[in-house]
Amino acid sequence: MNPAALSAKRPGDASARRPAPRWLTRTAAGCTGRTVAALHQFLGILLKPDNIPIAGMLVLVLFFTWVGLRQALRNDHLMEQGRQDEILKEMQE
Repeated sequence: MNPAALSAKRPGDASARRPAPRWLTRTAAGCTGRTVAALHQFLGILLKPDNIPIAGMLVLVLFFTWVGLRQALRNDHLMEQGRQDEILKEMQE
């Protein structure tokens, strides 16, 4: 038997392949090139001498957001285990 004949789909068949959506067919290189250009421009603005304090604040905001989300996840796990009393003890230490 011919394997190509087995895999051929009829046009009216529900399982026939449809063309991929336009947004999906864009190349990764095109998206990456724009992303790199935008990042280069963003860093060029951010690293100017007048904007260095803003860059420092951005780092601090990201760090403390990470700390807060990590602690929230830890508290959620303790609550799931039924150890709510340990949450308050950790906060008071």
